[in-house]
Amino acid sequence: MDKHDKYEVVKQAWFEINEHLRNNKQDYIEYLKFSSKMYKQPYSDAVLVFQQDRNATKIAEYKKWGRLGRYVRRGSHGVAVFGKNHTCRYLYDVTQTGGKELPEMWTLTDRNTTELLNTLNNRYNINAGSVKECIEAMTANSINSAPIAESVQNAISQMGLDTKQAEVYRHSLDSVVQFVVSQRCNLSGKI
Repeated sequence: MDKHDKYEVVKQAWFEINEHLRNNKQDYIEYLKFSSKMYKQPYSDAVLVFQQDRNATKIAEYKKWGRLGRYVRRGSHGVAVFGKNHTCRYLYDVTQTGGKELPEMWTLTDRNTTELLNTLNNRYNINAGSVKECIEAMTANSINSAPIAESVQNAISQMGLDTKQAEVYRHSLDSVVQFVVSQRCNLSGKI
């Protein structure tokens, strides 16, 4: 299979997983939980990884693993995602690598909650009394910030939503972002 054919396979997978997630609420929720751990990955990469390897936890390209002091094990098959100029890139999960130990993923604990809350309140000029309030305020501020608000408005225009539908869309977007951030902070039952 040549590079163009591989790209077409990834493109078809992209359309299939997006259609599937639109029509399957439970898998969409599972994707949101999954993506909270892939927070450094763009949506296109995270959704393709979700489709191809739902057990993935930490992913990177071959060269990035090398820069982190790790090697990709011989015979490992990467997850195909979009590359530049209609090509594919391949991402490998940490379970497919060996080498230098990686630091543990940051976790919100009782011990660091107060410090995090103080830092976020100061940095984003909010006055939240809990992590839940902080996430709500930060989400609202982010969605209303210039570059994101413009993207949201463009999406609303492209979908041809009326005023009521646009409000529902914004509310849904706000809820999804809060859910993903809460999942990333391991707050699913605490907020």
